[in-house]
Amino acid sequence: MEAFEEVVKDHSPKIYYFLRRMGLAHEAADEIVQDVFILFWRDLKNGHGLEGVHFRLYQHAAKKLLSSLNKTANIPLQVSAIKDKLVFVLKQQEDFDFDDISEMLNWTISDVRNSFKSALKI
Repeated sequence: MEAFEEVVKDHSPKIYYFLRRMGLAHEAADEIVQDVFILFWRDLKNGHGLEGVHFRLYQHAAKKLLSSLNKTANIPLQVSAIKDKLVFVLKQQEDFDFDDISEMLNWTISDVRNSFKSALKI
């Protein structure tokens, strides 16, 4: 329990500001942060250790972000631009490499690179 509390304390601000950089309002970002740590708690209960905690937290956050995006955005171009921004933020601001982002989002490396290139054009 103590380790979980330490992870929440250390990582919740990072996840929150990542979601805010992605354009979410405070309430939406706060809700996703809570969901991320519920998912992380379940990971721990299912036998996943603390290895790769940084990666898993961002993976949960990115998937929750995309899930909420798919529910609210009804313009394919808008969804595409947000996905491009997601890749850009993960690469440039959160310092993940293309392989990590590919695994995190369950996309091909080619798709990740294309999204990154598209984000650079904006």
